[in-house]
Parts: sequence; C-alpha cells; structure tokens
Amino acid sequence: MKKFALAFGLLLSASQLPALAVEIQASGTNPYFCSVSNTGGAINLTTNANGSALNGQGSFAFVANGDSKVSLSALTADAPANAEAFTPSVAIGSLVSNSSISAGADGAKQAGVTNVTGDITVAINENNGKDTLSAGSYAVNTVATCTAF
Repeated sequence: MKKFALAFGLLLSASQLPALAVEIQASGTNPYFCSVSNTGGAINLTTNANGSALNGQGSFAFVANGDSKVSLSALTADAPANAEAFTPSVAIGSLVSNSSISAGADGAKQAGVTNVTGDITVAINENNGKDTLSAGSYAVNTVATCTAF
C-alpha cells in the first residue's frame, strides 16, 4: 500500500507542474521567376530538297512559377553578298515565334506554373519568286527572354 501511495503521490505532484506551451508561426514569400533556355546548343541549318530553304531544329526548356510570357528580339540575319530575297524565322515551340528583322515578338501569356520542353525551329525561306535560295552561308540570331508577372 505504501508503494501505491508513493506512486500516486508522485503522479499527483507531476500533474501540478506548470505546462509550457509555445506558439510557432512561419511565413515566407517565393518570388516570381521564369527561365527559358536553349538546351540543344547551336542549331545547324540544312538545305531542303529543292534548295528553297534552310531549316534546323533545336530544343528548349521553359520553367515559370506563375504567370509569364516569352519574347524574341528582332532577328538578325547574315547572308551572302547579293543574296536574293529571303525571310528568316524562329519559333520556340508554341510559346513565341518571330520572322521580323525590325521588331521583336511577344508570346501569349502563360498562366500559372509552367514546366515545358520542346523544339526550337529555325528557317530561312526564299521569297524571291524564283523558288531558290542563293548559294552561300546564312545565319539567324535572336534573344529569347521571359518575363514573370
């Protein structure tokens, strides 16, 4: 009986100890970001079967954690001296495309979280009415950027 009384007494005294409570609060903000990258490296352009165009394909990755858009700067195109008329174009999947050497292009708003990969398509097409692209070396350059809202 003494053991029971001692154990009960210890239990009773332990229940009278002050209880310690702590409130834990946490908060934070994840900033908006987006990233578009050329994951395939330099794109090699090859002549099509009838010699009227150069075409090439690369790959891209696009990641955004909120609403965003992808843009392309105005294209710069290098061509042989005295080349017949041609039109360059660049498309980053369905995000944005541009075929202008004087103006940039904005893609449509991408809503919410986005994580996509796909093809970059580059072309140089004759537009001289002769269905033939002049011989020589060509190059197309543009800068892709993304903007998070």
